[in-house]
Amino acid sequence: YKGEAAVTSDTIAIPQSGSTNVTYTAKVLDQYGSEMGGEVVWSSEPALRGVEADGGKVSVEAGAAPGTITLTASCGEASDSVSISVASISFGDDDAIKSALTISDTPTYGMTWGDIVKVTGDISANVGGTTVEGEYSVKDADTTPDAGEQTYTIVFNGSGYADVAVYTGTVNIAPQAVTVTGITVSDKEYDGDTDATVSTADAVVSVEGVNVTSADGTFADANVGTDKTVTVEVTLSDDNYTVEDLELKASITPKTLTVDVTNVDVS
Repeated sequence: YKGEAAVTSDTIAIPQSGSTNVTYTAKVLDQYGSEMGGEVVWSSEPALRGVEADGGKVSVEAGAAPGTITLTASCGEASDSVSISVASISFGDDDAIKSALTISDTPTYGMTWGDIVKVTGDISANVGGTTVEGEYSVKDADTTPDAGEQTYTIVFNGSGYADVAVYTGTVNIAPQAVTVTGITVSDKEYDGDTDATVSTADAVVSVEGVNVTSADGTFADANVGTDKTVTVEVTLSDDNYTVEDLELKASITPKTLTVDVTNVDVS
């Protein structure tokens, strides 16, 4: 018996922590169904890691090995048994879980995990074939992940379980676009190359705490000209932010030549 109910099979869930204890009892009955006296002897087989049977009490520890044991109660020549499935919680296959998720089309730094990953479909939890009720969500929903390829975890909470990992996936998070002002480019004398001299002394980034660490400028070509386009590639101090290349203007002036007029015959 389990409580007042006669059982021939049962399931004990492997707990997330601590142990789960279930007590079974046995009655010795005559052919008329009347209870008789007599000593009940308990036995169980096979042995499972983390599972202990002490009389009619079965203890299942966290981290126990899943499997099935047979708990037998005997009194003289009479005996009866219950088949006990020791089972861990399961959530189905990864493809089915993934189909229950909605991932943002444009995950960008500044969004939280809760903004990026949502559970919008059905996920089924069960222990030994029995449905377990609870809620599913992305772990650390209020946390803002860094830009780049990041890993998220879907967790289950309910029915005595807390933050059980259900599914792990990855998502590529784009840096947040910012603007930079105050960068200048100097005019130069023709030297045959496209390198430009860039000043970041007065550079200001639209996000507080982020600075310009370098800026490389390139003229559209090396020829002499006024107000030529200079493309400036800017590097920021925080990889979570990005800025588009700047297009500034500067001039390339003609190179001044020096002519040696010594030893010229003017007669």
